[in-house]
Amino acid sequence: LPEVQNLTNEIDITNVNSIMAFGQKPSEGISQISDALLSSMRRVDAEEASRMLVQLTKIMDKFDIKEIENPEKASALQKLFGKIRNNIDKLFAKYEDMGKEVDQIYTILKQYEVQIHQTQENLEKQYKTNVAYYEELEKYIVAGEIAQEEIEAYSKQVLARTDMTEQEKQTQQQKLSMIKDMLAQRTYDLQIAENVAMQTCPMIQTMQMSNFNLM
Repeated sequence: LPEVQNLTNEIDITNVNSIMAFGQKPSEGISQISDALLSSMRRVDAEEASRMLVQLTKIMDKFDIKEIENPEKASALQKLFGKIRNNIDKLFAKYEDMGKEVDQIYTILKQYEVQIHQTQENLEKQYKTNVAYYEELEKYIVAGEIAQEEIEAYSKQVLARTDMTEQEKQTQQQKLSMIKDMLAQRTYDLQIAENVAMQTCPMIQTMQMSNFNLM
């Protein structure tokens, strides 16, 4: 593509820094997305989740299906002294308190749901950005390979020049060889970033599915 060919114009063989900066934006973008994903994983409040589980366990320990199914059962002695009414009142009071505890946990769960929903939106943005950076990196990698071929071709032209001494040719050849090696290393670095981008996509999708199940 013409835009890929134009990317080679970012390389100045007289300026080493231009090679270091080649493809820097998408590669740094991939790194930032990876860091953001790791940070979002670390933000899970394990202590809060454990506290909520403890609360749920305590509530379930209080629950007794038998007393709900048969609240009117009482011994003849209890009926004789009119304690059945007190037992029913206590039963209602007990489960009213449990209802309040459940409401508290429900509030916590709703907060989690809102947080997870926001995380899902962020993950979707990160996924799209990651794909865009991946496609941009592909172009830079091809452009880097094209630039190496151009340097190789230019090096051959230098050898064929008649207006240069052999010493000048050798010096220029060494410089071009060094630049080509640096560009090859830079292209390889971009390929590593591309692989990270490839691995990040399924990671994001897995997190999205996990969040869907949590919600």
